[in-house]
This record gives sequence, structure tokens and C-alpha cells, in this order.
Amino acid sequence: MNMPLDLPVDRVADDEETAATRAARVLWQFGTSHRKMERTHGPVVFESGFGAYLTDTDGNRYIDALSGVWVVNAGHGESRIVHAMAEQASRLGYALSEEGYGNSAALALAERLVAQTGGMMDRVYFTCGGSESVEMAVRMARVVQRLAKRPRKVKVIGRRGSYHGATLLALTLSDADIFSRTIGPRPEGVSRVAHPACYRCEFGATYPGCGVACAADLGRAIMAEGPDTVAAFIAEPISTSAGVAIPPQEYWEQIRRICDAHDVILICDEIVTGMGRTGRAWAMEDFGVEPDIVTMAKGLTSGYAPLGAVLTHRRITERVPDNAFLIPGYTFTGHPVSCAAALANIDIVTDPAVLAEVRRKGALMEEWLGEALRDCPNVGEVRVRGMLGCIDVVADPQTREPFPPEAGFADALTDLLLRRGVYLRVIGGFVQLGPPLTTPTDVLQELCGIVTAGIREVLDRMKTRN
Repeated sequence: MNMPLDLPVDRVADDEETAATRAARVLWQFGTSHRKMERTHGPVVFESGFGAYLTDTDGNRYIDALSGVWVVNAGHGESRIVHAMAEQASRLGYALSEEGYGNSAALALAERLVAQTGGMMDRVYFTCGGSESVEMAVRMARVVQRLAKRPRKVKVIGRRGSYHGATLLALTLSDADIFSRTIGPRPEGVSRVAHPACYRCEFGATYPGCGVACAADLGRAIMAEGPDTVAAFIAEPISTSAGVAIPPQEYWEQIRRICDAHDVILICDEIVTGMGRTGRAWAMEDFGVEPDIVTMAKGLTSGYAPLGAVLTHRRITERVPDNAFLIPGYTFTGHPVSCAAALANIDIVTDPAVLAEVRRKGALMEEWLGEALRDCPNVGEVRVRGMLGCIDVVADPQTREPFPPEAGFADALTDLLLRRGVYLRVIGGFVQLGPPLTTPTDVLQELCGIVTAGIREVLDRMKTRN
């Protein structure tokens, strides 16, 4: 479309304007993001990155303590991924990968992912990201149930405290009612069960005497909905949105048994936890349970190109004939440049030596954070698994209630850490951490020092103010 040359004066960027001012004018920032932008006179506009660091357009450097948003597992400026993408783009930048077509990069990546699971998952469908992967996984689950002559099994059960994406169905599956109410009506046939968050057990119980009631809650919900109506259960191995709540070892074993008993398909959301984030190629490896469908994105390419994937277990693949009808997919399914990025990335983030280092450095982070905050009554728990961590800050150590939004803890800590060169996310009382897997040990130690000092300072200010 041709744009007019005589744009109004107030739409023409002034050379004196900052990148933040220009971005505020032309880029949407909704809701809480907009309020954060106003507080920080932003948005902060990042211009470059290298390793574990980001640099903004004003030259300020930040430790990327969240890998973007648990995405850049391999770190910024990784030349092996960049070169793989450039080489692929020069050979084949795009080709349709549906309707009877494919491309060699997508084929190579699918074979690599299948091999990585030892053939347990034996077929792959590529998407453009996590939300699309979740949507496609639910479609597949319903198709499988229909093919099994169970047409009433269309409902999906999620968990309170989980997050599965920003599309309408994914939001509905998530514990994000404030969003889905805004853009509703929500899709029907979705319910939620208890989350395995031992620090805030919904049943007021204590592990191990609880009998893992959070897992049994799924069985209760299936019976309440009607076993002949529930198609699938979806959950993350470890949920970042629930404050990196690490379930008891028996939890996933019980979930698998319940799903099997009621012919419910188990969808495992590894969008955050996959590709080495927890020190394993897949977080579910630690729990010894095989899901029916796995969703992936984020760390699959370390963010160098948009890509998601849905992997199906061989027991699912065997039940779906090749001529089964699925709702059409996406224009950029199996994008060759994205697949090339993923292939190079997998070599880096699932290297056994890298995974061993992630586990070692995760243990150090847990030790440093715990030691620095041990005598802080407002820190309820520190939870870390690999390069996935959360500091759980509470307003009341007895009730374990977080500070209400109006108390300003999250805003104050986020702003203070930005001024001290750390980019991360604070939601409620959850101080979320997820640096690149390749972050050097000394940078991690510096990061832990800045974050723990910042938490103490903000809490002290709040006490003085009150």
C-alpha cells in the first residue's frame, strides 16, 4: 500500500525524540504493560544483546535474568545459530510445508526431535509458537477421541495457577480469567483443578502426609464432569506462572494413572521447561512419565526465530490414520529458517556437558539465594530447578499471602532492579528468574547478589513507609 508523503507533522519522528518516546507512540502496550511503561518512561527499547546481557538504545546494559521470557536458552549473539539461519535463508527461505509438501530443514528437525525422545514421540507438527502449539494439541486430542468412537469427549481440564498462551482457547485453559473476561465469551468445556504447589496447598495439607491430594483432584474433576466427556488434561511439568511450583515426585505418576483409567489424553506443556531449562532436555525426564502429546516453543530456537512444535507419542500416532482430518494449520508451519535455527540451537542447549552445568549452576543459585534471604521473614520459599527459579515473597509469613498490588512491591522491585542493571519479572510476590543456560557462574553470583539486596531494600522501604 502506498503511504502519503504529506504526513501530519506530529506523526513525523523528530531526531531529538528518544526511542522510548517513538515506541510509546507506535507500539501497542496493553494493560499492566502500559502502566509499567509509564512508570519507567519507557518502554525500554533493547538494541543489542550478547551472552547473558542486553543493551538498550541509551547504552544501558542489563543482565537478562529471564532470557527474554524463558526463551533465549543459548544466550544472545550465538554465532552458530545466526550462521545456520543465514545459510538456510540463502538456500531456501520459505516453502509451503502442508498440503502434501515439506522441506528438508523441517524434516531434519522432526527426525532430531523424535530421536531425542528415543522414538517415544514419533511424529511432529510445527507451529509458529507456544499458543498455536497448545491449540493444535487440543485439536489432536479431540480428533483422537472422535476416532475412538468417543465423540462426547471434548472437554479439557487445566490447572489453577497455570498459563498456556495468549490465544482465546489457550487463555481459557490458563488461570487468567481477567484476560479472558475482557475478550470473552470464552470457549466452553474447560475446567481447572488444584495445582501441585506445596507451599500453598489448596487442601491445607502437608507433604507427604497429604497423599498428593492435588493429583487426586484430577480424578475427582473427571468424575464430576463425566468421564465420557473429558478429552484431555493439560499441565506444565513445572509451572513458572505458579511460581516455579515443583510437584512431588509421585504427582505425575498419579496423574498418568488417572488419565489412563479414564481414557484422558495427557498433554504436557514443555514450552518453558523444554530444551535444557531445568537441566534436562525435557523436564518430564525427571518425573519418569511419558505424556501423550508434548507442546514446545520458546527455547526450541532460543528465540532466534519463531517456532513451536507438537510432538505425539507413538500410541497417539498409531490411533490417527494418515487421512484423518485436522483443521488447517499455519502459513509458516515448518518454516525452513526457523527449523535451521532450532537444529543449531539443540546442538548447544542439549549438549550433555551444558545440561550438567545447568544442574550445577542451578544448585548454586538456590544456595546463594537461600543463604542471602534465610533470615528474611517475608521470603517464604526459594524454588530452583536448573535455570528456572522463583523467590516467593509474602506479606504475611503466617498466612503466606502475597503483597496486594496496591502495596507496590512488584513495581518497586522491578524498577529498582532495572536501575541496577537487571531485567527480570516480578508478578505479585513471585520474583521470577530464568537466565540463559550458558550464563557464566560469576555473572549468576552477581545476579543473585543484586536481586537479594534489592528485595531487602524494597521490603525495608515498605516497613519504614508503614
